[in-house]
Amino acid sequence: MHIRFFGQVADLTGVTDLTVDHVPNTEKLLENILKQFPVLEHCTFKLAVNRQIIDRECNLTPTCEVAFLPPFAGG
Repeated sequence: MHIRFFGQVADLTGVTDLTVDHVPNTEKLLENILKQFPVLEHCTFKLAVNRQIIDRECNLTPTCEVAFLPPFAGG
């Protein structure tokens, strides 16, 4: 699975792209990412799966792209 980090999230992790083994859902993915990058535990971010921002747990397939997005403002 392809993981992408943007903005402040990328700055904190030190990476912009990461390939990880498939996990069944975003809850498990988040658990694994927070173990690898504990600095994100107190960081505000949104998740996007295949370029769609999600607000709750989402099932994942091996071909999913998950993005960790920093807070952003629109106008």
